[in-house]
Amino acid sequence: MRRLNPLLAPALALLLSACAADQKYEEITKDEALRQTMLRDHVDTGPGLFKDLFGSRSDEEQEQKLSEAEQRIARLEQQLQRELIALEQRQPTQAATPVRHEGLLPKMGLIVDGAVDPQLNRQLELAFRQAAATFPFAPVASATVQTQLQAYQCQTPADAQCAAQLATYPGLRLLALLQALGLDGNGKLRMRATLVDTVMSQSYALPELLLPTVDGQTAQASIQAAVDSLVLQALDKSRLAPWSTRAFSREGDTWFLAAGEQSGLKVGDVLEIRQPGRVVKAPNGTAAGWIPGATKGAVRVKGLFGDDLAAAELIEGSAPTADDVLLPRR
Repeated sequence: MRRLNPLLAPALALLLSACAADQKYEEITKDEALRQTMLRDHVDTGPGLFKDLFGSRSDEEQEQKLSEAEQRIARLEQQLQRELIALEQRQPTQAATPVRHEGLLPKMGLIVDGAVDPQLNRQLELAFRQAAATFPFAPVASATVQTQLQAYQCQTPADAQCAAQLATYPGLRLLALLQALGLDGNGKLRMRATLVDTVMSQSYALPELLLPTVDGQTAQASIQAAVDSLVLQALDKSRLAPWSTRAFSREGDTWFLAAGEQSGLKVGDVLEIRQPGRVVKAPNGTAAGWIPGATKGAVRVKGLFGDDLAAAELIEGSAPTADDVLLPRR
């Protein structure tokens, strides 16, 4: 018999705990917390559902009952989505209050396949900006990323050369790529999620995003939850290598860096110039870490400007090239 839909797990756990405590259904429904857990305003929590699931029936009958229960849950999700969408139309999403993070933040971008509905695209970008107010990363606007991809003539952002160019400017460490795959059997929009780590030159396939849709719309709250999860997975991957930036241009004795105030740099910060590093592989072939190359010199930040950029001066050794990485001096 096939596995039970994970959405049924809370309801089944509640039933089993009630049985263990020798509680009757009537006692469960008298408890406010249990009634809320069972979503009493939206779904029939009567004993019929559980009798149907646990009665002495054949495998074929159980399969049918499980399918019916999953369909009920799918209808419930759609009803909740309608209510969320209606609420958001009455009360538009407010900008999140930014959380101040200490230290240097990796720059991250998010781009969406052009086949996605423009409204959903805007919602995803809003969710990404909202996530940046909570989680420790510096966001790069999708328009900036798309402009640079065109300038670099990148067909595939995950390509090693494209990744290196994006690391140089606009200074991306992480790039999340989303692609719509269509609706699943429960009416949820499936989106393929890929993460590119420009320093590690690695591409990771992340779990698909599943966005509940009703009449072609998705509640912003559902999108926010999916994007928050995506960002957390990306930040976890970023721990494989230390924070770094690069020099993308030079004018006389001034080098311009692809990180600035938003990334956490301050005037007076000293960055070591290191030759390109290398990825260390684990026995199973996956990336285990990153080791920087030899030290060539150092630069000191003398000014912050523009959209998260900095100006620096050479104080030791040889000048940085576009391929060199700049690491904070410890």
